[in-house]
Amino acid sequence: MANWGLELIAGIALVVACLLLLLVIRICVARKNRGRDDDQQRRHRQSPNPPYLRHDQGNSSSGANGRARNQSWNSIKIAGFNWKDYPALMSEALENGWAAFALSQVDHGMDHRPHHRKQGFHAETRWEVGPGTELMQILRSNPGIPIAEISSTGSAQFFKSALPLPGPFLGIYSYPQESYFEITVLGAKDHDLDKNARQNSGNSTAEIEQIVAIGLVRGSSFGDRGSIGYYSNGQILLNGALYTDERFKRKPWIPARGDTTVGCGFNPAARIVFFTLNGEMTCQADCSRAEEFGSPLHAAFLCNFDATAIVNLGQSAFEFLPENARRTADPGNHRPYPDRGANRMAIQYDSGELFSQRLEGSPALSQDLRRPTPSEAESELFEIVIDAEGNERFVHR
Repeated sequence: MANWGLELIAGIALVVACLLLLLVIRICVARKNRGRDDDQQRRHRQSPNPPYLRHDQGNSSSGANGRARNQSWNSIKIAGFNWKDYPALMSEALENGWAAFALSQVDHGMDHRPHHRKQGFHAETRWEVGPGTELMQILRSNPGIPIAEISSTGSAQFFKSALPLPGPFLGIYSYPQESYFEITVLGAKDHDLDKNARQNSGNSTAEIEQIVAIGLVRGSSFGDRGSIGYYSNGQILLNGALYTDERFKRKPWIPARGDTTVGCGFNPAARIVFFTLNGEMTCQADCSRAEEFGSPLHAAFLCNFDATAIVNLGQSAFEFLPENARRTADPGNHRPYPDRGANRMAIQYDSGELFSQRLEGSPALSQDLRRPTPSEAESELFEIVIDAEGNERFVHR
């Protein structure tokens, strides 16, 4: 009987010891995890912009005679972005206007060509004075690429805006809170697709597929979550999956011959994205089930062949007329030179920085650049007179 009692006590003691050991192990693991989280939070607090991953934007050409300067703004990689949380980015948008949202080439992870082949076809960007005398960004993807290099994904170059849309609410300097932008792909002139295809015996026209896409992204690809892309074959990809809707009629719009203008509108409050083609709406996508579309996203453009495109964030009148009602040509508080005619060569920002660009002829802009503008003498024909009662009157001189 005594032995049985001792064995019972020993068993109970062993069970208690095991429970205590498990408790100690759990406490140690919890403290270790808590310490790791605290360390990560401390590193984030010490980082100037913790939520962002900076992309190397050195791929864009930045030579003389008006090549686009490399941008250094951070790329947003998180969901639930709120402009109020990032005053430095709001300051960039305030001081630089639409120039702060310029598109630049980023690595989308789908270009599998050898490194020596990529080097010769870096995208080019520049700025030109467009309609309304505001600077417009010009993109050229795969400059000089031979027709044999074109493939569905291997030669595709991906462009992404430096800051997300819609822009911040800044009082009188505010950006439209329902964003819309258009990209015009100019028709090919220097090379004929069919002619070049016949010159390459190893390729047939059936094997050559020109791809262009426009849309919005959170990351660096139309295949990521928080992305939507409208492709030139008429398809729409939402979060990397094919978007289907009975009301959407697929219509290819490959820009092989004439200029093609594609637009993208975005309302984060309603989580709605719509696309337009040459001034007509083609699709309105309901993204209410994707929480990423409840906050600003980056404008994006993809092209796999040698093409020139004009980016219009609002500097010029849109082809989709309904969006001109909320269009803001010159947001922010930067002040241009007094001469706003077609020969304006530079823009002066409040920061004192001089952004000087060469004016190069562009078929899509040439007609508007020749449009006459009021001279300074004409603007002096009227003066404002304030009478004794404080009322303003325009007086012809």
